[in-house]
Amino acid sequence: MGTKSREVIYGSAIRYSAERAKVARKEADRLAVKAWNDRMLGYQGPAQPSPTIGDALNAGYGYLEVRCLGCDTHQTVALDIVRRPKTTPIHELERYMRCKDCSQVRRYPYKRSHLVELRPQQLVSRAVVSTEIVDIMKAAGLESPDISILSDEFLAEVRDSDKKNLAIEALKKLINGNVRSQSKRNVTQSKVFSERLEAAIARYHANAITTAEVLEELIRLAKDIRAARARGEETGLSDEEIAFYDALAENDSARQVMGEPALRVIAHELVTVIKGNVSVDWMHRDSARANIRRHVKRLLRKYGYPPDLQDAAVQNVLQQAEALSAEWAA
Repeated sequence: MGTKSREVIYGSAIRYSAERAKVARKEADRLAVKAWNDRMLGYQGPAQPSPTIGDALNAGYGYLEVRCLGCDTHQTVALDIVRRPKTTPIHELERYMRCKDCSQVRRYPYKRSHLVELRPQQLVSRAVVSTEIVDIMKAAGLESPDISILSDEFLAEVRDSDKKNLAIEALKKLINGNVRSQSKRNVTQSKVFSERLEAAIARYHANAITTAEVLEELIRLAKDIRAARARGEETGLSDEEIAFYDALAENDSARQVMGEPALRVIAHELVTVIKGNVSVDWMHRDSARANIRRHVKRLLRKYGYPPDLQDAAVQNVLQQAEALSAEWAA
């Protein structure tokens, strides 16, 4: 039997199995991270056993939140830049965490810290409160904007600022705050905006783009965030429906195959179905999660969502449901 024949007979099956294995590994890693987070947030430990750095990254949790026991400030550590093997358990990182502020005050490396949780997005330092943002903006010669709006007038003021570096820092913090707030409502959209922000700042720090160029990128990002908030009026969908629409449309192939009208219909029905089946503790009960997963899969099959993309779509929908559950329970 020739190579071409083997490819014809086995190729698609191999690719399909490999894709399913990839999705299964990601789901297993996500559950391991969630179990560890629940233990750390609910019981404050113990930190071990814990997922590895590689497990967390594969599950989409790229940051580790750490609390300094000296000054009680919270910071996040980007796991992808940690100089440890990806097989290193998360709990082993605790010994290396050093608080910069406490170390300066005490004049020796202060390494008393507590691991809080793994996070999908970077945490804006709780020491960097709104008053600090206002101070940065004043130093840059900017007026204090309505943070929730990021108006054209303010963005024009940022563009014309003489102190570009401070303007970039202020705008970065404002955008980060907006994205973090948005993650409680729309997981997929906040992830996209967070990645765009991180990529722009990383290129700037690597001197791949100029100060003026990164400022323009941040201004475009701010405008896109503002435009995303107005999508409900344009599409006729509620914020919850838009969130599930984005979860379903994250894959370009699915969006092209299904088309926008069909995805809107599925998103509308998802809100009704999931709301009708969630309970306060559904995230912590395997049977309840399986029930939600079954309802979601049934809807996707009903409307002809691509079978090979359904597992990833279900995962996205469940993550979005988890983000909205607190609000629904209230």
